[in-house]
Amino acid sequence: ILFVLYLLVKMLLNNKKRDYGILKALGYTTRQLVLQTALSFMPPIIISTAAGVTASAFVVNPIIALFLGGIGVVKSTFEVSILFNVIAGAGRILFELTTTERFSSMKGLGISYICQFSKHAKNQADFI
Repeated sequence: ILFVLYLLVKMLLNNKKRDYGILKALGYTTRQLVLQTALSFMPPIIISTAAGVTASAFVVNPIIALFLGGIGVVKSTFEVSILFNVIAGAGRILFELTTTERFSSMKGLGISYICQFSKHAKNQADFI
């Protein structure tokens, strides 16, 4: 998941070099641009997490019973609560937000690295 997220952030930053340069020239701080990039990934992450938590509420307990039955444990009282699934989902959302934010601000990849070229470019053709 992290590798795919890294590739998505890298591709987004490469495609938006010009936009970030313009936004920096308009007065946006690097922190604001990093936060904007990180928050742009949140809708699909929240939707997929909600779908995963909902599906796991119905699927996890029967699968655990099937696996435990396969090793001879017929009666098991081990159940994964819905609250645990919700907490794990919220943890995943926070983890992905902070990871996306870190990837957006990485040296050599992030927004600050991209925007430093806009400061040194003599004309727009050098920046693109």
